[in-house]
Amino acid sequence: MRNIPELLAPAGSIESMKAAVNSGADAVYLSGKNFGARQFAENFSEKEISEVVNYAHLNGVKVYVTVNTLIKDSELPSIAQYLLKLYQIGVDAILVQDLGVVNLSQRVVPNLNLHASTQMTIHNGENLKWLEENGFKRAVLSRELSIDEIKSFAKSSGLDLEIFIHGALCYGYSGQCLLSSFIGGRSGNRGMCAQPCRKPYSLVYGQKDNYGRPHDLNKVDLPENFLLSTRDLAHYPHLDILVKSGIKSLKIEGRMRSPEYVGIVVGIYRRALDKIAKGDWKPLQEDMETLKLAFNREFTSGHLLPGPENNIMARKKPGHRGLYLGDVKKIKGKNKKVIISLRTLTIPQKGDGLFFDIDNELKSTGFDLDVEPALNGKNLIVQAKKTVQINSKVYLTRKNDLKKLIPSFEPKKRFLNLKIEFKVLENNYPELKAELVGPNGKIATKIKASMPMEEAINRPVSADEIKKQIIKVGKKPFNVIFENLNYSGNLFMPLREINQLRRDLIDSVEKKLIQSYLPSPDELKSSLEEYNIIKEELKSSLEEYNIVKEELKIIKKFKKNDSMNTSLSAYVSDIKTLKTANESNFNRLYLEPTLLLESEIYGNCFNPNKNILKDKNAFQEKGLFDEFVNILIESNDICQNKDIEMVWKWPDISRLHILDLLKSISSEISQLNMGIMVGSPGLASYLHKNHPQWKVYGSSALNIWNNQSISHVSPLFSLLTLSPELSINDIKPLLNKDLIVSNNSRSDKPRQTNLNPIDLEIIVQGSLESIVSQECILSSNLLSNSQFNLIKENNKDNFFVGLKDVKNQIFPLKISADCQSIIQNSAEVCLVDYLPLLRKLGCYNFSIDARAKGPLYLEKMGHYYAEALADSLNPSNLQIDKLKSKIKKVSTGGITAGNFLQGLNKADLV
Repeated sequence: MRNIPELLAPAGSIESMKAAVNSGADAVYLSGKNFGARQFAENFSEKEISEVVNYAHLNGVKVYVTVNTLIKDSELPSIAQYLLKLYQIGVDAILVQDLGVVNLSQRVVPNLNLHASTQMTIHNGENLKWLEENGFKRAVLSRELSIDEIKSFAKSSGLDLEIFIHGALCYGYSGQCLLSSFIGGRSGNRGMCAQPCRKPYSLVYGQKDNYGRPHDLNKVDLPENFLLSTRDLAHYPHLDILVKSGIKSLKIEGRMRSPEYVGIVVGIYRRALDKIAKGDWKPLQEDMETLKLAFNREFTSGHLLPGPENNIMARKKPGHRGLYLGDVKKIKGKNKKVIISLRTLTIPQKGDGLFFDIDNELKSTGFDLDVEPALNGKNLIVQAKKTVQINSKVYLTRKNDLKKLIPSFEPKKRFLNLKIEFKVLENNYPELKAELVGPNGKIATKIKASMPMEEAINRPVSADEIKKQIIKVGKKPFNVIFENLNYSGNLFMPLREINQLRRDLIDSVEKKLIQSYLPSPDELKSSLEEYNIIKEELKSSLEEYNIVKEELKIIKKFKKNDSMNTSLSAYVSDIKTLKTANESNFNRLYLEPTLLLESEIYGNCFNPNKNILKDKNAFQEKGLFDEFVNILIESNDICQNKDIEMVWKWPDISRLHILDLLKSISSEISQLNMGIMVGSPGLASYLHKNHPQWKVYGSSALNIWNNQSISHVSPLFSLLTLSPELSINDIKPLLNKDLIVSNNSRSDKPRQTNLNPIDLEIIVQGSLESIVSQECILSSNLLSNSQFNLIKENNKDNFFVGLKDVKNQIFPLKISADCQSIIQNSAEVCLVDYLPLLRKLGCYNFSIDARAKGPLYLEKMGHYYAEALADSLNPSNLQIDKLKSKIKKVSTGGITAGNFLQGLNKADLV
């Protein structure tokens, strides 16, 4: 019998939770009304969470609550209170994304299990090490990982690892997608993604001018328009491979799906896992057909098991596809009898919905079946209600009664052995004793009847009758084992009294079983004391920062004693641009050179299996390793000669093979006097341990939203970049220099204070990255050979490729050395007119993103922002309109303040 991973099911409502439990889930994950990454699901109140936890625990099912959104400083008191409440309720774990929530949970509820949400973008071993060192019990891995990476992590990590096995698949790395936020203010990091990836786009290419702006664009003629729409994940056919991989939990996506969907999907995977445990499983066509009927956008095995036959994208349409039944062979007679060559085991019935798909979308049609279809051999005959075209592909898109598809399941394995003893005490009072070994240890109880048994006058109650009544536990999750029945056999008691005694015993057992999941009084007291300390800390440090537009227009002069120097930095991607940086403008340059030449990158797009980055020996033999090292050495020399600090920026997504190269290169250049920028605390921790000579800078990929996040990771970093999703109201408390965090706490962890705060930086100009995706748009999955060659031939230094939406906005596209698609926002962020305000609030570090823009862009923007910063001490000298006009002329797609003024759409979180 194999060890089988946990089957983890979604629960977006009470009904879905019960469907999951009844269909065989080992655990469910759900969200409260606030702070969960699915704000549009029904979700649960705190009272409902308590009821769900009790129901689940009585059925041997664990409950994990998602607290996996990014949190504003003003919401921290509510989060601390919520964590305490979840601990009191007895939830089995919380899933988190925000580093500040990690910090609070370790202080308030240190005994509550921490799971790293997929929103934390856990994709390499260093991230896993950091999680383990920081008290996490489990990590939900990024869906982009391969089976080999997962197996490697399972062997090397002490954490339980969890992966998604079924459901919706995001186009971008979870936690790093800002597209919905930038387009409409609905942030995926706040559980409000508007799914812009399910919208139509065109692929365009052309040239860039000297400022990186596109012109002379051409549209690539593609048969499909939903270029970012992914298929749904379905690992059912490969479930046995996953069972052997070392994964501890298999997760089904779908908190916004119906109870029927949850019941069907969980039931099919439960049945399959049970058969795998016995060693007699093989994938069934019937199961795959049922999964497709529940919901699908076409299925894929995702990035887990890549291959030429495995297309991740569903670019024809973004909605439910249904089950492909076959093609229309012919249409007979005036009655329009449609004959379909059936390819499925599933046969549609009266009331079901069919869709007839033909290349000409205007002739595609669909209707519900009013008449029961007929079956003639392998041909299905249906009565058409609309005009149908021969050769149409026929899909069963709606089942009239999905509930009938839910597999039957008898959760016998969950039954707890309840040992019961019956005996008659002094004065003939009957007593029931019970004992069981639950998930959290032994439980024992006893119940004495409220009235004695009497001497029998006519017929005494027999031992068999007593036993028969006692074992009647109905649907309760107990298997009664009668250990001892100590009874003389000559007494009488009404059966209703014996039944009441049994009910009282079962109630007592259930209460004790529920209590076994709860923290002890001492643990709860300790958490409550720490919560009260934190509540006062947060109360004293938080103010209502309400900066309205009118105030933004009237920017007062600085105090005379404000002598802090500002720092202007820039992100660049090549040594040519770096050389043009003027030392009078810039203090620091973040260099992110590609590991390959662009010509080689585009070659990898069409032949991903030949990616040389996955073969370190070949990379070195080709001279690419030495070439990259020389770029860094030369760049550092140039910066030192200009008295500019150079920081080598690592890719925010650094998979196993990329990280291996980065580590080797780091060892080769360890003597350089420079800094490193990374996007995760795991990589920062690695650098501190292995290269303590270097300063470490944090990129915006860290998603820094609040002071607790800053406090938690500040020992690892010299500077942190604030999230570009934050508004001025969100930023202001982070720049408050008077914040002091109390040391009055039971925690041994040293407290960070803001008396000498870590440097914080804001990106004030540039085309911000909105998505990083492992699916390369310029691949053979989308482009023909001729289309790819046309784009590749145009790939010169000034080559541009992008996506155009239905509003004709152009989103620049970059392809990384590792064949990742990096989509930038359609307009550049520009905060030049708010520099005086930011300086007044205490921000002194500003950066410009000039990657892929070219030398002239950096030269101009550097000059404009240096001028603006110089005048920011006297805002009356700052000619904002004139400066913004100059900036707009050299910006790509115009300029925007982004979320800086309006902030994100509210999710009613507090």
